[in-house]
Amino acid sequence: MATIVQNDKPVTVDPLRHSAPLGAVLAFLGVARCLPLLHSSQGCAAMVKVLLTRHFRESIPLQTSALTETTTILDSGDSLLDGISTVAQREQPDLVAVITTGLVDACGEDISRTLRLRSPGPPVVLAAVSDLDGGLEQGYTTAVESLISELELPAAGPAIDDQVTLLPGPALSPLDVEELRQTAEAFGLRCIVLPDFSRSLDGHLDDDWEPLLSGGTPLSDIAVAGRSSAVLALGAGLAPAARMLGGNSAWTAPHAVGLEASDALVGRLAIVTGREVPEALRDWRSRLTDGLLDASGVLAGRRVALALEPDLLAGVAALLTEAGCHIVAAVTSAPAEHLYRLPCEHVVVGDFEDAEERARDAGAELLVASSHGAAAAQRLGIPLLRLGFPVVDRLGAQHLTSVGYRGSLRLLFAAANELLAIPDHVPSSPTTSREGSC
Repeated sequence: MATIVQNDKPVTVDPLRHSAPLGAVLAFLGVARCLPLLHSSQGCAAMVKVLLTRHFRESIPLQTSALTETTTILDSGDSLLDGISTVAQREQPDLVAVITTGLVDACGEDISRTLRLRSPGPPVVLAAVSDLDGGLEQGYTTAVESLISELELPAAGPAIDDQVTLLPGPALSPLDVEELRQTAEAFGLRCIVLPDFSRSLDGHLDDDWEPLLSGGTPLSDIAVAGRSSAVLALGAGLAPAARMLGGNSAWTAPHAVGLEASDALVGRLAIVTGREVPEALRDWRSRLTDGLLDASGVLAGRRVALALEPDLLAGVAALLTEAGCHIVAAVTSAPAEHLYRLPCEHVVVGDFEDAEERARDAGAELLVASSHGAAAAQRLGIPLLRLGFPVVDRLGAQHLTSVGYRGSLRLLFAAANELLAIPDHVPSSPTTSREGSC
């Protein structure tokens, strides 16, 4: 059992936490022909767009109501309605997603009332999040709950056999989502993924340029997501959204990283379908168990520091512990109930400065963090396994997998290879006859 330690520093140094509006934008990008619109100044939207563009290396469709000092005080509602009308005419989206920010929270605008005054057009979903509370995961889950509450039609018909609804968390890459879908389809299930960014943010080329991303969950699928025979959520914060769709029978797990967590996911699918585990999944499980044996020669006893979002932190800690690593420092962006079960002494809610200090004090040999942890790893003189959001100094972040048997095996070998790349010793500089003993 770990102890959650809240950082009481008066200032954040090198932040680990990302804003909640960024997480909400990420969720809406997984809906087909959806255009996120930040009710904010242009600078707020620019920061979100830059981070997403650098990580996914794709053009991100994101608009803003472009609030100024004057419009924020006098008529922010009019700016929002004008923005919705403009993007509806120019981009012709199937859905407009309005995301609030700390700016409109501070001025106390009633966004729901404002939206009731809008002109006819595409449906609008509101995600009321704030820069001042929570982080990326909290904004993401709020957006998913908004999609379900405003677009999903509960009890619209009988349950659909052999259909499962999957709610992927923000810690997953586009190919992680694809891996989970393929795992469900291996059992003969039709899988509705909400949100589905496995085709919208995976880095593919379309035949023609479009102002909106291709792929994503169609609105018609969202409407029947509550009629699935089972609802599975991978992300602890998605538990309320899963219950909105599947009631108390919905299954939620923080992650599907590592042998034990992957077994739990596959076992749940076997229970839902009443079928045997497919041979292909058994083969990948066998490869992962062999990989754990191979990698333990490198990873066993190694001291590892983690600085990640809560769900990903729990998954990486579970996998590396299965390989024999010791988690000597764990820093995350926000508290979560499942973090108490981590295999370490303390989980610090803090920043990269906390991660660096605790890693140095504990003698960590490997740091697992996003690209923002590169400077800390360099000062510590240890390798950095880049994972999470954002990864901006390496190519292919959206194509990496870390869930299920196959993804866990890739992540396991990536961690081991970072340590194997360290030279056994640093050659000493040449000496002359006057230096040292003869």
